Amino acid sequence: MTKAWTETTVGEWCPFAYGKGLPERDRRGGSVPVFGSNGIVGWHDESVVPGAGIIIGRKGTVGSVILSTTAFWPIDTTYYVVESDHRDLRFAAALLQSLDLDERNSHSAVPGLSRDDAHQLSIRVPSLDEQRRIADVLGALNDRIDSLVRSEHLLLDFGLTQLEIALEADEARFMRVDEVASFENRKRIPLSQMERDKRPGPYPYYGATAIFGYVDDYLFDGFRVLVGEDGSVIEDDGTPVLQLAHGKYWVNNHAHVLAGRAVATEALWFLLRNLAVDPAVTGAVQPKLSMGRLAALEVLVPSEASPFFAVANECIAQVLHRRDQLRDLIEARDFLLPRLVSGELRVAAAEELLEAAT
Repeated sequence: MTKAWTETTVGEWCPFAYGKGLPERDRRGGSVPVFGSNGIVGWHDESVVPGAGIIIGRKGTVGSVILSTTAFWPIDTTYYVVESDHRDLRFAAALLQSLDLDERNSHSAVPGLSRDDAHQLSIRVPSLDEQRRIADVLGALNDRIDSLVRSEHLLLDFGLTQLEIALEADEARFMRVDEVASFENRKRIPLSQMERDKRPGPYPYYGATAIFGYVDDYLFDGFRVLVGEDGSVIEDDGTPVLQLAHGKYWVNNHAHVLAGRAVATEALWFLLRNLAVDPAVTGAVQPKLSMGRLAALEVLVPSEASPFFAVANECIAQVLHRRDQLRDLIEARDFLLPRLVSGELRVAAAEELLEAAT
């Protein structure tokens, strides 16, 4: 354990202030972000906090920790922490993240974080210089993570642009989804939250829109395109909600599992991302994109000789490679963060671990 760390509490070292209400109708636009408990919810021309600060979810997304580098307005579902000459805000945000504030709900009906409870939490803090060193290490990790996410988006956008170019050729033709793809829905098995809690493991458990946990076994091995079946099934632009699943993983019954049939699975992702599914979605309260309706939709496919297919293979290969890197970096950050901000691990040792890992 490192020396020269001070024993204190959250309330003494970084007291929370209450956010200030600002209904949507009163937000006048501008350059000042308005923060709710789950991030930016609008823009205004005035600020409550004139400089950088930390926003903490009080209600709604309880315990969320968001760092703002500019002046901002925190609404009344949040707390906030302002700058000080004795704390580095980046370090403070990381320290608050390590406290698992999201697990400290004080209200059962509407999730809520009690300021008094949060203020009583015991913490240890180092000198300002050490705070900055720790923040630099974690910041460099986050920068690399952000860079990988941005490059993934660029690769997918590039592939979609190449598809648009290919579809302008006269040889493009319409095919039914079940002609270009095979459905593997019969392999899916839903697991309740209780069942998942009883069998934790390393394999992702996919739902309609995201990974909802990790379990001790898998149903699929290899790259597949997941299409949302119910709940969140359609994007704002009318295309389906898609996920790229690779490696070994489990899928529940809220996502269709598709592999390439007449085209490679890599190309299939781009074709489906370009598909309008509005006519096939049913259900006013709970939107649903059934297997039969999805299968019957027609998708425009480039000619077999199109260079698009080679581009699609390479783009997806690069995306999956970056996702593997991203997973490793996130695991490294999640391992290092609580140990660095508690003083269990020195900065020099953390840098050595990162160098060896990457």
